[in-house]
Amino acid sequence: MQPSSHRSKRIGQFIVYCLPIFILLLLIYLFSSQPYTKQNIKPFLEEWIPEGSVERIAPELKVSYGKQEISVRKSGEAGFIEFLLRKTAHFVLFGILGFLLVRVLYRFLPGPRTYIIAWIISGVFAAADEWHQHFTPMRTARLADVILDLAGATLGIAIYMIYLRRSGKRT
Repeated sequence: MQPSSHRSKRIGQFIVYCLPIFILLLLIYLFSSQPYTKQNIKPFLEEWIPEGSVERIAPELKVSYGKQEISVRKSGEAGFIEFLLRKTAHFVLFGILGFLLVRVLYRFLPGPRTYIIAWIISGVFAAADEWHQHFTPMRTARLADVILDLAGATLGIAIYMIYLRRSGKRT
């Protein structure tokens, strides 16, 4: 293989495998850097969700999160929906992160260690993200968010493991 061809292949691999991780980490960092007032979607939800509709559908729905009860009655309809959307975003973004990390690590270190390393890296970033939020105005750092992030990363890693098994590659 010629040197320029080898370099092009390495650049292509970086773009395919590493760049999505960096973009995702940057996106998470930027969201964590915003004060709550810039992310508040309650006014939008109050405008689009008919009043009383959530309470009619799930009047007794409660979520225990970080030693706090979150419910329609305590948070209001928009507050409850916003809570669910924000926590879903945590779970999904870190699920994608876990998937992308194990995908790149598996290229260099195939086998069970890859999953553990991807999970640890996800956990370190989740903890660092919450620590960063601690210094952001009107934001709080929560251990419950780190646990939720790790649950998402675990699912992302598991999905990649299933993909490997189904594709016939060794795990």
